This record gives sequence, structure tokens and C-alpha cells, in this order.
Amino acid sequence: MAEAENRNIEIFEKMPVPDAVHTMVVPTILGQLIILLYSIADTFLSEGPTTL
Repeated sequence: MAEAENRNIEIFEKMPVPDAVHTMVVPTILGQLIILLYSIADTFLSEGPTTL
């Protein structure tokens, strides 16, 4: 836990802003893509057979 906390301190307090943003871009985009895929699957699979 202390190691992750030290990493967060390094990213948010010691890195220049553009570098910190670039560090956080990939995990953020991947998370949003996973949510998007879940929403699409939920839309088509949870309602059962319907006519489009």
C-alpha cells in the first residue's frame, strides 16, 4: 500500500503536469472502453429477444 501511495505522490506532486496527464491517459481510456463495452452488451443482451 505504501508503494502505491508513493507512486501517487510522485505522479501528482512531483511530475510536470503534461507528464502526469500522459501517465494517466492510458488507464483512463481503457476503463472507459470497458464501461462502453459493458453498456453495449447490457443493452442488447439484458432485454431478451426484441425486434429492432
